[in-house]
Amino acid sequence: MTYVEPQPFFHRGPLPEKHQVEVELAEIIEAAVRLHDGRELGKRERRDAKEGDLRVDFTYDETNPAVAMEIWRPANEAVAALGSELFKLEAHLQRVVQAEGLGRWLLAVETDTRRRAIVDPLTELIRSERARSGVLLCRDDLPRDLNDTERRRLRALFDLGLFSALRLDGGNDVHILPPVSGTREEQDLSALLSAAISDNVTKLREARYPESHLVVAVDRHVASADPARTPPPQLPDGVGVLWVFLGYYNAKWTHRLWRTAGDGSWDLLQDPFGNPPTRYPAPA
Repeated sequence: MTYVEPQPFFHRGPLPEKHQVEVELAEIIEAAVRLHDGRELGKRERRDAKEGDLRVDFTYDETNPAVAMEIWRPANEAVAALGSELFKLEAHLQRVVQAEGLGRWLLAVETDTRRRAIVDPLTELIRSERARSGVLLCRDDLPRDLNDTERRRLRALFDLGLFSALRLDGGNDVHILPPVSGTREEQDLSALLSAAISDNVTKLREARYPESHLVVAVDRHVASADPARTPPPQLPDGVGVLWVFLGYYNAKWTHRLWRTAGDGSWDLLQDPFGNPPTRYPAPA
């Protein structure tokens, strides 16, 4: 089986409506099932938007066994407000890197970022000698070989809202992933997973589908966002597979897509560095 590097999750336009986001997340899960399980989920049917129909988001009735899927996202109004501004910022940076051949970039910013303040210093960073391929620049873990001038410039950029920047080979483009909470307050991922299960188990049970998937999509800074340090939750009857999608790029501690079937382990299927899938047993 050939491993395919994950693609960034970012909307090419102003932040879309709730249903469009759910469709994009469903497509990501479908692709993961296709790649890692060798299985097609088939035609997707939107259910919760139809009056009097099932409350789950999607069903896949043509596959065997039939699948019900619910997607859960913690509310984050600040992310929604920043969506169109991020699109403008990304479009500007995209033009620069394509015109000047500056490489492939993965960027994360905070929710209180002001585009007009950060656009020029961020453009300067991308053009700088320091931005060599493979160099990760992150607020909480700067490279040790920076000189004092470089360190001051980066600190000023972080104060404007940059959270992390990674330059890769393989093209000239820019992807700004959904923003990190500007409050710097961490929420515990295990608590979010418990809330997601509690909020959605009833509607998945009501659907009475032989296979059920709950997708938890998180676009904020969370504690223990590492499958090696996050205990896989016990899945109640009605939740067959739990997926965790971390849609922002949070330096080296964040992994993009993991899942558990309630067997006491996580399968890390995609991460920001393109590493191959890894299984993590329950923490000791």
